[in-house]
Amino acid sequence: MLDQVTVWGVGAVSLTTLDELRAARDAEQARVEEMARQQADVAGRAEDRLADVGAILVPRREWWPVPPALEQRLHDADQLVARIAQLEGRTDWLSRQRRARASARLRAVLLEVAHGGAEAGIDVPDVEAALEDAAALHGHAEELRAALESERARLTQLDQEIRLREDAHRHLGFDSLHLAAHLRAYGVPVVQSPVGLGPGEAAHLTTDAALAPPAHVTPPGQEGSGGPALSHTGIHHWIGTLRSGPTPVTGGQPVDTGVLVLTSHRILFAGRVTSVSVPLDAMLAMDVYADGLAVLQLGREAADVFLVADPRVIAFYVNWIAEKA
Repeated sequence: MLDQVTVWGVGAVSLTTLDELRAARDAEQARVEEMARQQADVAGRAEDRLADVGAILVPRREWWPVPPALEQRLHDADQLVARIAQLEGRTDWLSRQRRARASARLRAVLLEVAHGGAEAGIDVPDVEAALEDAAALHGHAEELRAALESERARLTQLDQEIRLREDAHRHLGFDSLHLAAHLRAYGVPVVQSPVGLGPGEAAHLTTDAALAPPAHVTPPGQEGSGGPALSHTGIHHWIGTLRSGPTPVTGGQPVDTGVLVLTSHRILFAGRVTSVSVPLDAMLAMDVYADGLAVLQLGREAADVFLVADPRVIAFYVNWIAEKA
């Protein structure tokens, strides 16, 4: 059983990678198929023993009070036994087919006789023992059926989670629900900051970055949010729009290089010649490009642009920390 946590707006998410989850799903599928074979085998053997009851009762009809409703079935059984005997030894395809059909029909008739005549014929020698065997096998088959249904339900859950996580991966470019599950289970990790922080401030993520010239960001309310769905992130109030293509950098070159630090309070760029701080509670909008983030904060007309690797992952952390704060 995989360890799982509940992610808001998503449900139970496993603390495993997608590849590990797919492997677990394949193993579960194999287990379901094997259990289904076992259950079918035991159920078939239970039915075989019940058919044996019919095979005992039919030729011994003088030994038990045959219910009127079964008289015709006994006659049918006699005819089918004779038909099978007549076809015995014939090897041509048509004879083999006719014998197979007659045998299947005989088995069905014997089961009807067993169901309808077992109580009346219980004292016929060997009937009670065969019924006990059939009952024991049937009970085991039902136990296997219940276990099989439980495993099938587990397989369905794995299929659903894989579909949801693959859909989130297609939209965000990484296994966002795996990240959400880990953050939900263990909290946001604290890392060592390469720059000094304020009292009570903790660093959660650091990465190399470049600072580009300010850019325009559409404020919230002037267009659709463009952010990922709750079912892709577990984040109720996502700030930011996912954009295609690179960050619109004017002037051709970044103005500085350094490190981007995501803390419990802000987004902090510390460069060689300048630094930029964006308090999380002052963040108004964010455009998330293929190579960076453009973040607009309260009181500014243009957004600060940070060129980074994995900008969508960073945007995820920004929103997660901001919401939990």
